[in-house]
Amino acid sequence: MKSVTTLTVFIILVSVLLPFALMANESVPVYDLEQCTKFALTSSNRLAISQQQVLSAKHNLTKARGSFLPNLSLSRSSSTSERTDFDYEDPFSGQKSDFESKSSYSSNSINSNLVIFQGMNRFGALKSAKNSLNSAKSDKQYNKQLVVENTATAYFDLLRYKELEVVAQEGMTLAGRELEKAETLYRIGSAAKSDVLQARVRHKQTQLDLLRASNGVEQAFAQLAYTMNMPLMNKFDIDRSLLDGDYEVSALNELYELALTNRLDLQSLKFQIQAREGDITSATSSLLPSLSLSSSYSRSINESEFRFGAQESGNLSYGYSINWNLFDRFQ
Repeated sequence: MKSVTTLTVFIILVSVLLPFALMANESVPVYDLEQCTKFALTSSNRLAISQQQVLSAKHNLTKARGSFLPNLSLSRSSSTSERTDFDYEDPFSGQKSDFESKSSYSSNSINSNLVIFQGMNRFGALKSAKNSLNSAKSDKQYNKQLVVENTATAYFDLLRYKELEVVAQEGMTLAGRELEKAETLYRIGSAAKSDVLQARVRHKQTQLDLLRASNGVEQAFAQLAYTMNMPLMNKFDIDRSLLDGDYEVSALNELYELALTNRLDLQSLKFQIQAREGDITSATSSLLPSLSLSSSYSRSINESEFRFGAQESGNLSYGYSINWNLFDRFQ
């Protein structure tokens, strides 16, 4: 009976510990900071949105430049009509009959219009579009820097928690040895019971510290995977060679001046201010007169069974238009 119980316990232990042993033997990929940053930049939704904003700003700049060009339009129209006159009386024979007639009409035309002056509307719109594009590009680069910065922060946090886990593991091992030493001294009468109890408390505390450190590693890994926009990514390890290097930090005032000079978000705000100045120019353009040139050419053909109804004609027209809105109801 005892052998059966022992065999059952052995089977249970093997079934529980075997999956953990297999997981420990699996090869876990190791990524350095550069690889994690590439993952983050490739899958960043913020950068994708910024790219679309840049494309939209480029389209608006193309539209602003196109407003200085003349427009050109082509048109063609065609129609056919059939007419029936019932009980038509022939003026020569006096006979009545139904008379049917058919006619067709076609016209081709080309039109062009060029705005010479429209206040400062187009120039203000062009200034706004240029600075909006520069602002969108600065925002894109700034978001790229944020992705790199957040990835580096999450990477070093994970590295820090891993080192804390190693320290906690070493502390727990040392506390276990101290507990064994205190128990041995107590058994031979060289230590008091209180010493053993204190050693046990210290050992339990180190176990709690290790548990907290392991929990910190899991949270830091989840944060790094989230920063890389891969929350469901499989487990991986990170390269710890960054701890072997020495890093030099500049003085605070130098870092402050460097931040003011190279902060892309500040540059983006400057471009936005200039873009709004262009909008103000466009808004005040309605106070000035506008001048535009126009020209058109059309050719029409009217075919009919009657000689007097058939004609082919061409028409060329051109001119200019001046408009000055003296009062626009404070619009």
